[in-house]
Amino acid sequence: MQAHKYFVVHGHFYQPIRISPSLGEIDLEPSAYPYENWNKRILRECYLPNAYAHIKEDDLVVDIINNYENISFNVGYTLLSWFEKHAPYLLDVLKKSSKNALAISFNHTILPLDPRFDKEIQVYWGIKTHERYFGVKPKGMWLPECAVDYETLEVLKMFGIEYVILAPHQVHNKTSKNYGYIRLKNGNIKVFIYDGIISGKLSFEDLLTDVKRLADTFRQSGDVVPIVATDGETFGHHKKFGEMGLAYLSKLIPLKALNDLVEELKDFDYEFKLVENTSWSCPHGIERWRTHCGCNSGAHPDWNQYWRGPLREALEFLRRKVKENLENIAKKFKIDVKQLLFEYVDVILGVKDVEEFLKEKGIEDEEDKITIAKLLVAYKCVQFAFSSDAWFFDDVSGVEVKHCLDMAKYAIYLLKDYEDIEIPFINILQNAKGNTAQRPTAKDVYIKDAKVYTLEDVASYLAIMNRYGYIKDDGYFIKFYYEISTAGNYIYVFLKDKESLEKNSFEFNVKDLDVSNMFGAFKKDITEFLIYNTVKENIQYYEELIKQIISKISRIEAISPFLEQQKAFIEQIAKNVLLYMLKQNYGIENIVSFYSELVNFGVSLKSAYITKEAGKYLYRKAKELPNNEDEFLKILSFVKLYNKDEKDYTLMIGIWETQNEVWTKKDLIKNKSILDALHIAY
Repeated sequence: MQAHKYFVVHGHFYQPIRISPSLGEIDLEPSAYPYENWNKRILRECYLPNAYAHIKEDDLVVDIINNYENISFNVGYTLLSWFEKHAPYLLDVLKKSSKNALAISFNHTILPLDPRFDKEIQVYWGIKTHERYFGVKPKGMWLPECAVDYETLEVLKMFGIEYVILAPHQVHNKTSKNYGYIRLKNGNIKVFIYDGIISGKLSFEDLLTDVKRLADTFRQSGDVVPIVATDGETFGHHKKFGEMGLAYLSKLIPLKALNDLVEELKDFDYEFKLVENTSWSCPHGIERWRTHCGCNSGAHPDWNQYWRGPLREALEFLRRKVKENLENIAKKFKIDVKQLLFEYVDVILGVKDVEEFLKEKGIEDEEDKITIAKLLVAYKCVQFAFSSDAWFFDDVSGVEVKHCLDMAKYAIYLLKDYEDIEIPFINILQNAKGNTAQRPTAKDVYIKDAKVYTLEDVASYLAIMNRYGYIKDDGYFIKFYYEISTAGNYIYVFLKDKESLEKNSFEFNVKDLDVSNMFGAFKKDITEFLIYNTVKENIQYYEELIKQIISKISRIEAISPFLEQQKAFIEQIAKNVLLYMLKQNYGIENIVSFYSELVNFGVSLKSAYITKEAGKYLYRKAKELPNNEDEFLKILSFVKLYNKDEKDYTLMIGIWETQNEVWTKKDLIKNKSILDALHIAY
């Protein structure tokens, strides 16, 4: 067994685009419960835990590790832009670890299947995304699914990328020296070859629960520099507590990032011969993303995937049409389309406003601005429609295909004023035949599931929100600027889409506005807002009502066979009252008194919403430490009381975020009972 100086773990962190493109927001995803969507769930299961991975001894937290500082990793636009809006604190952690980050092409298309024009856009947009979020030029680039051909590598080289990572089967002449170069028409590009066997064991076996065995397995690698590459979500999402295993591993063996190794190693002198059109996840190369190659999830072995070809054919038709219309309008202004698209990434990344961008191009007329803006958004949506996920799974009825066709449908909508291609597009989709009676073809998915929300739809949502006081009379909502006025029973809404520059004015009769027809995520927000405000306005009444009901029912409890109905009535009111108390930072004595009285009466106040809010309450109070230590101890006692005998983790108040906060100030805390209660070593 050879001695190894360094070991490398590379995490490919990625989620597909989930937003509705016409709204710019993610809808509710019930399968992600108790979280609103899968981004939020995986944030909590994986992305955050890897920033604060706990090292434990005898059930005590003895260290907290930022795994991103020890591994090589890549994160692309779909996650980074979402983190910026929903988890900026995590984005700050990632930026501090930027020296270890590789770029990735923009939105996870299969690059060998992209035309050369779009390869260049994908790679350039990916590089600019990396520079925007990490503040540095990338040295290496992760290829989505490791899908590769010579043209892809030549595009990377053209844009200054120094190296890539490939699987052993993607080169003809793998040796124990697992780094070298690949000769291209425009120079050489460096390459690292990861250990396929160990990577597979890490991804699909239980090595993360036996880290000493994982370290020994690593040491047995025959490669000069042992490298494992896996989905970053392995560490915490696919493998529960996998981030802890990774943190322990960093204590047992010296981990190094590829960005450091590419500078330190001087002998990239071995030439590898590329096996073109291969990938890391399909033994048939890139066929999983265009044919019925036989690869699927395994859940439905009798299903076929012949639908993959026609789906790609339909999207290629759409791509050609969007490009043709862009080229036609660009000729009018003597603009190079490719350069226009290269620079448009500044708008996508929020560096420039689209109107400012178009003005720089000499486009002043309002209608011309709208025309070009709509076509640019359509092109962006086409890129998202080609994200690899749509072809990866078993059937055309899958949610991944639905997301793909959401993007396509919005692109077709934006193109409609210049060329209506919906019917020929649908005719091609009809050939993408799936495996279910409910959605027999991609055409059915497009018609029944894919959705474009028009300006009028959005305006009606805003009218409802304004009527109930959820939004003010003017301002910005997601990607829209709006102005709202009311006269009698009528609400008037002016709306402008900041991306496409579409704008219009709408009039609604109040009696025609229906909350039940709203976009799911908005409906949830407005419902919670209305309940919260109702409780806020009637909090004293509700508290007194509950006390009176309990007082009166308690006298007849022993003889009433119908008591459960009364308890259920109290429970619904009490849960909302407790939520309000937690959100408003009520004193812990009031919360405990309210909670205890109801629990003693036999009312259950357990709910995922209360659990989540109580966790936030605990964390907010932890931020005040080392002040108010006595109060904080009382809150911890309440947490213990609430969690007592609970087996369902979704109904338990979590202390993980609080542990992370308290860890940073443990030396300042005088009452060590707090550390004991949180299982923190000192």
